[in-house]
Amino acid sequence: MTQLEFVNILNELIVKGSCDSVLKLLNDPPGRRPPQYLVEMSNFFKSQDENSKEMIKKIISFTADTALFGLFCIIDDVRTFDNEHGHLELFYIKEKTKVLLNDPEQEYLHDIFNSLENKY
Repeated sequence: MTQLEFVNILNELIVKGSCDSVLKLLNDPPGRRPPQYLVEMSNFFKSQDENSKEMIKKIISFTADTALFGLFCIIDDVRTFDNEHGHLELFYIKEKTKVLLNDPEQEYLHDIFNSLENKY
């Protein structure tokens, strides 16, 4: 697996997947008695005109994007996450192949993520 493949997979699963899930919940809260907070958010969302709904969708996407970007920054060791000054090494291992995905000698994952198109 390459860095780009990894970033694309996480973008699809986390950013796009969570946005789709949130929008589905806003449009149709599940269960006989969904949580009150979800009902309130759903009612608010449904009360908006189409332009406002599109802006809310962009905000949801931006939020998910920002969260994944922050995670990539931590994985890339450009944002600290502990006081011990340790670092992370993220390997993709398949059979006898072992690839360091956050190799400091390669392009940063957060830069690859930022270069993706079709955001928002």
